[in-house]
Amino acid sequence: MWRTARSASDIKDDRFIPFSMYIPSGKYASLGSSFLFNNDLYSGGGYSTGANGINITYINYFNKAVNFIDYNNNLLLNGTTDYCSHENHNGWFSMPGEFTLEAWIKRDTTGTQPLYQNIISKSGGTNVFDYGLYFDSQQGNLYFAINNYTRILQAPAAVQTAQWTHVAASYDPYDGKAVIYVNGDSAAGTNFSGNPAVQNNPYHIFFGATGASNNSANKFKGQLDDIKIWYKSERTAKEIKENMFCNKIRNMQTYDSVIYVTFDKYQSGVHVGGSSHVGGLKFFGNATVSSSHANTKNITSPVIHDPRGEFNSSSSVMSHKKFFVPDADINGITDSIYIPEGSPVNDLRACVMLSHSYTGDIDLILIAPSGSSVYLLEKNGFSGNDVMTIFSDAADSVPSKGINVNGPGINSPFSPLIKATQSLSVFNGQNRKGWWKLKIIDYASPDVGYMHGWGLNFKTQKKLSLSALIQGFYNITTNKMIGDTAKVLLRNALPPYAVVDSSKAVLDSNGSANFYFNKAENGMNYYAVLNHRNSIETWSSSAIQFNTGSAAFDFTTAASKAFGSNQINIDTSPLKFAVFGGDVNRDGNVDLTDVIQIHNSAANFDAGYIANDITGDKTVSLTDILLAYNNAAAFVSVRKP
Repeated sequence: MWRTARSASDIKDDRFIPFSMYIPSGKYASLGSSFLFNNDLYSGGGYSTGANGINITYINYFNKAVNFIDYNNNLLLNGTTDYCSHENHNGWFSMPGEFTLEAWIKRDTTGTQPLYQNIISKSGGTNVFDYGLYFDSQQGNLYFAINNYTRILQAPAAVQTAQWTHVAASYDPYDGKAVIYVNGDSAAGTNFSGNPAVQNNPYHIFFGATGASNNSANKFKGQLDDIKIWYKSERTAKEIKENMFCNKIRNMQTYDSVIYVTFDKYQSGVHVGGSSHVGGLKFFGNATVSSSHANTKNITSPVIHDPRGEFNSSSSVMSHKKFFVPDADINGITDSIYIPEGSPVNDLRACVMLSHSYTGDIDLILIAPSGSSVYLLEKNGFSGNDVMTIFSDAADSVPSKGINVNGPGINSPFSPLIKATQSLSVFNGQNRKGWWKLKIIDYASPDVGYMHGWGLNFKTQKKLSLSALIQGFYNITTNKMIGDTAKVLLRNALPPYAVVDSSKAVLDSNGSANFYFNKAENGMNYYAVLNHRNSIETWSSSAIQFNTGSAAFDFTTAASKAFGSNQINIDTSPLKFAVFGGDVNRDGNVDLTDVIQIHNSAANFDAGYIANDITGDKTVSLTDILLAYNNAAAFVSVRKP
């Protein structure tokens, strides 16, 4: 909702972009409020402080690509009036120790442009410059400088073309070591003489400009995206490469702090260990956010929307090779990735970061070491820009074939993920070891493609380390349990709580077991639901989340670890809780029907591994009847969301 009458062109430019602006400014100063319905803290924007919904159900559309909302926006600057800044709140941008600057940049080399162009700059006043990253437009030399340009490191001809380039610089004042990285590789390095500390004036940080009045003309012309400013961290080439293509930071340490500006929701997130803050980003001049769905010359940055971290995880492998795709050449071009490990393929996923202004011209073919192949894309997407996406059989949308953007299928750039033209399940069961190849063919001119990188995720099983005790199976004298098989269901944490996957394992004498899942995803929330042959189905009290492939949950430490505190205290020293036994007919209640069934089995002197034995001693007796009777009298039943 805007506090002005907007023009048709303004509405058209912004219609694909999700707004969540903390401080409406610049072109967007008239933004009143915005509501994204994302079930997060940022669904209210502008001068709104959020919205309290009544009777709202949020549905997770992570697996669905859309034609209408852009997941990967970037900042567009004209080189004369445009820039962004962020206040130096709590000294976030003051660097008493080591630090690293990172950004994706794409120069606009058309027309007149400033000789020197600032990317990141902490500066102000007259000729005050604490630190920054900039380049010259004539030679493409990239510079990292500190302390009013008294120390400068230069990487010659590092920014040469109008394609996206990842630039970074790190500095350690304890030994004076400064390094510039281009596309994740070291491009220049030195030791600043005297190991100078970085001066810390109380000025803001600027993106695409400098705050110093005498350098105000040194503005950036082109596009910026995915800016990271690491405080207390001198990042290595390996760490930079791990994160440069993904919008989810991997391997962040508790002592790390990173100011992370994505422009995807017109906000900056300041992360300090596990905490975060939003706010402070301001727009100036006509600085705008560009949408790839607008199908303009402003191509998408090669950063994939990957909140689950699939392509910066240990189960993924990436090619960082960059190259142009031959235009109108049926022979195409091929790049390869070698996989040294020889286990079977399971639920393979592929990511591609390809700039192209007419994806209907291209084929993307993935070829396994066995020689079998799959079309990831077969001249799909019509006139849409770019392929910056994840190809996955788990996606629920297919790439479009026709010319109607509202017709069947999704137009490029296909974020966040899309089904391949042919199913990737073709590779299931094959040995993954060997050279995997991606072949790109561009069938028609004049649109030229540029490959930024691609990767494969050989999805591995997720491990849930779970502890749970079964009421009748626990011995209070030995503090041990008779081990038995249990089944765990993973259910989506949002209604209707659909089952995602299941796994069986044997709970040992401590009630512990590892359950393995093939369909679970990193970064997604699930309820863990414990099932046992004659116990009440028990839900975890809170959702669990797999990070780097593993998670843990312990029901035994408190009744409240089960949803609705649906457990019984079975031991006081040590304090232990167990799931209720006695639901032998598995109808979700312990009632007279269960008691009668157990009674009849005891009268028949039944024995062995049977459901009516709710104490696990392989006999059905009065003890089993009494346990079930007491739980029935207490109206024990399943409790769930």
